[in-house]
Amino acid sequence: MQEKTKKCNDCGVEQSVENFYKSKPNECKSCASKFNKKYYKANKERWLINYQLNREELNEKSRLRYHNVVKVKKAKTNPKTNNI
Repeated sequence: MQEKTKKCNDCGVEQSVENFYKSKPNECKSCASKFNKKYYKANKERWLINYQLNREELNEKSRLRYHNVVKVKKAKTNPKTNNI
């Protein structure tokens, strides 16, 4: 069976579809990573200010997400048996 490939619009290299993000379907992961690093470096002050303004909300979302994952893992590893 032949593996599906796509061509990156930035570097022009044809690669496996696994090397592309779903959110950026025309840009390979390495090109997307390079772009993100360059963008962050160019807008670092803006990122830091935004983080400071929203830190509590971001931390709360992170805590909730973590606790939901832990609950799901516990439920999967320790299923309650109903002896009726």
